[in-house]
Amino acid sequence: HESGNGTGSVNLQLTANHKTINMSAAEGGNEDEESSSPDISEFSIAINSKNGPFAKEWDSLADFLPGTKFTAGEYTLKAYYGNIKNEGFDQPYYEGSSDFTVRRNEPTEVTATCYLANVKVTVESTEAFQNYFKSFTTTIHSAGGTYVEFNQNESRAAYVVGQPDEKQRHIVYVRTCRNRRCQTPATLQCETRCKPEFGGRSRSLGKFRQ
Repeated sequence: HESGNGTGSVNLQLTANHKTINMSAAEGGNEDEESSSPDISEFSIAINSKNGPFAKEWDSLADFLPGTKFTAGEYTLKAYYGNIKNEGFDQPYYEGSSDFTVRRNEPTEVTATCYLANVKVTVESTEAFQNYFKSFTTTIHSAGGTYVEFNQNESRAAYVVGQPDEKQRHIVYVRTCRNRRCQTPATLQCETRCKPEFGGRSRSLGKFRQ
């Protein structure tokens, strides 16, 4: 390439893969798809030069003008949605990246696919469990993270921190109440694994059943 010599135009083509691998024992690694997914135009983007001081961010893909001029050289694109440090309900974090080279007087088409980059967790209770206990809560805790509490009527998924392509250990606290007596009879440690799929990273879906 011709680093620092002239400019070339850049166009971005981003996609989001909303599939996850269900790692619960009952599901046996089946694929799931997010029922509610962010629009790709809402993803933030950052472009950094590999060999120079250039670094710029855009709040959304919609803010990036097609054909934007860049000095010839090598760059890295990062696209993301959400904040990886935020845990809880409605907190998915997507991320994707791509290296590209800009050449003088040439258009460059940059493509990247973003994958769910934190761990999605749901809690399901059997009818027998619900009938036996008047009330109950389930709390999920990831190492170094916060405590996310599911009440007995919660059907939403929560999102917790996890590391790519490694087994994740999450502590599950179950608090039950029956006949005006409440207790925490079980503290469980559950493992899920984040598997690389679809040409990049996807995230496991941990499903806790009681």
